[in-house]
Amino acid sequence: MESNFQGKLQQISFLAVRNTINSRHGSDLIQRTTRYLKGISKDFCMHGVAVTDIPLSTERKSNST
Repeated sequence: MESNFQGKLQQISFLAVRNTINSRHGSDLIQRTTRYLKGISKDFCMHGVAVTDIPLSTERKSNST
């Protein structure tokens, strides 16, 4: 089940990158993909801390202090 999730994640990432390169509406696609991945990560919380739960904006601040 976990390997299937990894495969789907790689496939989604590849499609998102390829479509972003080919599309003028890349930012909209990235937003929709991010929302979709956040939904998936909530379903897979049992596997540990989801990447989307880590606030990236505060990560730099914590490193500097």
